[in-house]
Amino acid sequence: MESIWFIIIITLSFCATIKALINLLQTPKKLPPGPVSIPIITSFQWLRKSFADLEPTLRNLKTKYGPIVTLSIGHRKSIFITTSSLAHQALIQNGAIFADRPPAPATSKIVSSNQHNISGASYGPLWRLLRRNLTMQILHPSKIKSFSPARNWVLNIIKESIKKESNSGQNPVLVVDHFQFGMFCLLVFMCFGEKLDEKKIREVESVQRSFLLGFGKFQILNFFPKFTKIFLKKRWEEFYKLRNDQEKVLIPLIRSRQEQMKKTFEDNEKSLGLCYVDSLLNIELPDEGGRKLTENEIVSLCSEFLNAGTDTTSTALQWVMANLVKYQEIQSKLYDEIKTLDSGDDEIKEEDLKKLPYLKAVILEGLRRHPPGHFVLPHAVTQDIGLDGYVVPKEATVNVMIAEIGWDSKVWEDPMMFKPERFLSEDGILNEELSDVTGNKEVKMIPFGAGRRMCPASGLAMLHLEYFVANLIKEFKWTAKVGDDIDLSEKQEFTIVMKNPLWAHVSPREQDWVFNFFSAGMLAKLVASPVLTLEYATRSSLSIVTPIVQPNIIKGNTWVSISVSRKKWELHSAAQTQIVISGDEEKAMWESCKQALSAFNFNDEEEEKILGKAFGQLHSPYWGEERTKEVPKLETVNAILDCLKSLGLADEDIYKLLKKFPEVLGCNLETELKNNVQILEKVWAIKGKTLRSLLLRNPKVLGYTIDCKGDCAALCTRCWVRF
Repeated sequence: MESIWFIIIITLSFCATIKALINLLQTPKKLPPGPVSIPIITSFQWLRKSFADLEPTLRNLKTKYGPIVTLSIGHRKSIFITTSSLAHQALIQNGAIFADRPPAPATSKIVSSNQHNISGASYGPLWRLLRRNLTMQILHPSKIKSFSPARNWVLNIIKESIKKESNSGQNPVLVVDHFQFGMFCLLVFMCFGEKLDEKKIREVESVQRSFLLGFGKFQILNFFPKFTKIFLKKRWEEFYKLRNDQEKVLIPLIRSRQEQMKKTFEDNEKSLGLCYVDSLLNIELPDEGGRKLTENEIVSLCSEFLNAGTDTTSTALQWVMANLVKYQEIQSKLYDEIKTLDSGDDEIKEEDLKKLPYLKAVILEGLRRHPPGHFVLPHAVTQDIGLDGYVVPKEATVNVMIAEIGWDSKVWEDPMMFKPERFLSEDGILNEELSDVTGNKEVKMIPFGAGRRMCPASGLAMLHLEYFVANLIKEFKWTAKVGDDIDLSEKQEFTIVMKNPLWAHVSPREQDWVFNFFSAGMLAKLVASPVLTLEYATRSSLSIVTPIVQPNIIKGNTWVSISVSRKKWELHSAAQTQIVISGDEEKAMWESCKQALSAFNFNDEEEEKILGKAFGQLHSPYWGEERTKEVPKLETVNAILDCLKSLGLADEDIYKLLKKFPEVLGCNLETELKNNVQILEKVWAIKGKTLRSLLLRNPKVLGYTIDCKGDCAALCTRCWVRF
């Protein structure tokens, strides 16, 4: 063994000596300054460090040598750019020269299938083909819009999982877990075109995160790979196992999608919605004889797609929410802006985001202060190029320090403070110059990189951050754990994450019930009504018998008389959790009713829950204990759905309505639902878009007695809210 190491050391020393002699014979170039390096030894020391370890050293070197520094890492010179002006000169003004990538190290070659991915491909035809495929097939504005229902689906997943863990704000929530899972749900759907069950998504998440978090420790394998494959054999085996695990999870999803496409084509069925894998299966490589991508290459591209869209976004989302928890005045200001929207929906629509300049300022400040990556991916230059009076030699590796640029005190006042207002003018309008993250005109902050290698999905990332932050602030109030100060310390994983992940108390917002349920025009009519009063017991079980009332309401010359039947209102904690359906005929009817709901993109569990609550198979406070269990009839379900559509509700609206008020499918169509709609339209003059807004805010108005003087014992919408 000692003789082998002796041969290795002699060989390396001989190579280093020859290299040094060649360098002496060549005309020296004025490289950017940097510390003295010792061949082999210096490279080995740098290769053992992550970029997070390098960052403090580079800041010290910047103070000593200036804004551009050279380090000897591997056989190439590594040049680090630390200021916005030099970043603009390199990435924008000389974009084509700086657009190449250095050759991939041994481990990255395997992960990227020999640089057959967008982030690693050399600047040329392959890179253009892969990037154009992504931008046109998935990131085109029309395609991004087509994934809007999926974003809504994921938003509901995140909200429901937070509600479950928080128990109405009583328990602190580890929020990053919910963000990561939600983003994996979304990106897996965009990649493979399927809403997978939780177990499968967890499997994809596990293998991807294991690979990301473990990749750093394999850097040492890139230091003379031929030798490390001999002397670090176990670590290489560990690396190959991670890659094999990744292929075992992703390849079946690729093949499944391929089979679906084939079946759709053969059966001449309606085409499936396009996903990323579909576009990859159709790619032909003209410079490689027109061949298709291999399965391993598709795995590499899918893995790149998942990693780029999940870890970075969930990291940025956690940083933004951490600052909103830490600085409650900023959260309050953002919530006040959100309340100015009067869309009538449970959620903030994507098209409404542009009306929220303070929201965008909060997101931009989060990306400036806490960029998920502190460096752009390494660039390589294709020819010698002058920069700041120095020569950046051909094939040198160039790294740009994103965080250092965003924290530059010469550009930003109080750069380490979290101040969204810096992006707004005095009248609250977004400052277009400061909010430009492309750096095309001037580099001030480049969280997505800049130039030809800028992240192609920057627009999608901004949409995701704005959409999820806006809706999570609208839905919940976020506060720190009692006695806990939010720690904004950082640590390096695949991205720069919180050293101590965010734990927060997340409680539902206390909405003003009047504005939650009624339009401004309706408020004036409510003011004129008698004061609503209601006595109630503070018991866990409450039974109230309502007398028969026949209230009359005058609207112009129109009299409307309504009979309210006797009902019993009970609150209790004994909730059924299992649906019991017996008999083949009943099962067939149940399945046919579930099929009627399939048009609204519910999953199987959601369909069961909706029907169960509507027809007494599951506990619902709306029905109390008086509801007799029954199997839903298809004609009843279809009649209710048709009635809802006749009110101007689109499928997406009905999806939301049924999620909030599944019991509507069990309402009596004639005496409850239609009668209440008639009163809303004729008595309260609520119709058209106003009616739609009301139904989306409070669909329970369809089932409760509307015309009430405050004495219905919580059977009507208004009294129910007070109750």
